[in-house]
Amino acid sequence: MIEVRSSLGPVAFSTDGLSGWLEVCLRDGLVTREATPLAHLEVRVNDLRSGNSMFDRELLRRADARRFPLVVAELGSLEHMGEGNCYRVWGDVSFHGAVSRLEGVITATVTDPPVGQRPSRARARSIIVTGEQMMDVRDFELSVPAMPMFKIYPDVRVRLHLEADEVEGTRSG
Repeated sequence: MIEVRSSLGPVAFSTDGLSGWLEVCLRDGLVTREATPLAHLEVRVNDLRSGNSMFDRELLRRADARRFPLVVAELGSLEHMGEGNCYRVWGDVSFHGAVSRLEGVITATVTDPPVGQRPSRARARSIIVTGEQMMDVRDFELSVPAMPMFKIYPDVRVRLHLEADEVEGTRSG
């Protein structure tokens, strides 16, 4: 979800069309550094919707969705913070033909199938990753629309909610 502030109130663009992959080593319900954590996530700009067709068209126009159809995020580093499931991450985000390095905090919660049951596709071990980060759209060479009595602010909040299931044959820890 991307939350945009405007002089008329907030506008939220969201999608459930996130795709990509995540490779992490898990032990005792936490991501470990036994292997370098890797992730590649993609969102199609055309899939972002606010529920307001005027805002949706303006997003597609400003983002030049035909020339730059994807937002791509690549995990660069992950560091465990404290004893729980909180991690500091940084990575590169490509959007609108520009790349910006972002840093933030995520939580990663691992769920296991019930004890004594064989994992099935419906009950495989999974990981839920959540986080949010403020960013400035001008870092991606996007202009901010300015009209009389209506203003869009350049700082936006990006919220991530990712659920990934373990791929059979990769179970460790």
